[in-house]
Amino acid sequence: MITHIYGDSFWVQQLLEQEGIKTVFRGDDAQELKKFEEYTASYGLFGDSGHVAVISPKKIVFKKNKEVKTIQAKPIAGWMKAYLAKAGYTIDARGEATLAKLEDPWRIKNELDKAMNYCAGKRITLEDINAVTSVSSKLNIFRFVDAVALGRKSEA
Repeated sequence: MITHIYGDSFWVQQLLEQEGIKTVFRGDDAQELKKFEEYTASYGLFGDSGHVAVISPKKIVFKKNKEVKTIQAKPIAGWMKAYLAKAGYTIDARGEATLAKLEDPWRIKNELDKAMNYCAGKRITLEDINAVTSVSSKLNIFRFVDAVALGRKSEA
């Protein structure tokens, strides 16, 4: 079976973990996928299930004779709470709302990891988030570098 996952790389990674898929092909070339399937099957890398994830930035149309499950990787509702629950943590509503404002899922994950390392208990509060979040959500290193390069001191 093929699970085709397309979309943002962070959410693709989360879906791979959620689906428990270990064999991954990245790309959208049908010939390369066929070679990949043959190679991995010949070495028993698919295991008994023959399950592979095909990762691509956009949706691919597969031949009708293949069993394909297509998933668009997008934000998963309740992802923060589920991520913390795996490690035995919880977060209060104010802390979750503050992190959600960051919008960048990689950054949110990093801030959650820092909060788990910082937090004395198993409940993360807004105060814990404020203690470990190092940079305002409004600051952006790329805008800063552009402003410096273009000589816009007031923006930098």
